[in-house]
Amino acid sequence: MNNYSNIVFDWGDTLMEDIPGCTGPMYLWPEIRVVEGARDLLESLSKNYTCSLATNAADSSEREIWQALERGGLAEFIDNVFCQGNVGCKKVDDGYYETVVLRLGGDKRQILIVGDSLENDGIRALQAGVDAVWFNHKNTDEPDEMRAINRLYDLTMLLAH
Repeated sequence: MNNYSNIVFDWGDTLMEDIPGCTGPMYLWPEIRVVEGARDLLESLSKNYTCSLATNAADSSEREIWQALERGGLAEFIDNVFCQGNVGCKKVDDGYYETVVLRLGGDKRQILIVGDSLENDGIRALQAGVDAVWFNHKNTDEPDEMRAINRLYDLTMLLAH
């Protein structure tokens, strides 16, 4: 079993789709789409883990992110939203993941980051000492040093080991 108590998901193209041509706050988009399997995964994991969202989205405030999550039927499974507005920097900046860790209790070993950006969600998290899994939904070549899943549901199998 794992030692995680917190799973922190990226937002765009991990839980909810970034739709080409849509700009501005997601909650105002004419259409929003939840990534396949995201709702079921969050519903299942939220029973045993604190599930949070971490995003680089610059167009949405924390309140607007919550509104998009509500519109997508995901808000009830998310405990925390970490964004530029409330963290004070982007994922690529030193201090982003350290701030997330502190707000989740300070123990890096209890946190797992899951996201579709190899650099922002994977490598940057690992550099900050936080475990990460790359959501490689495009099935591109995987680096040896990064654990990866191709479907969100695969995370449940990874967590079981």
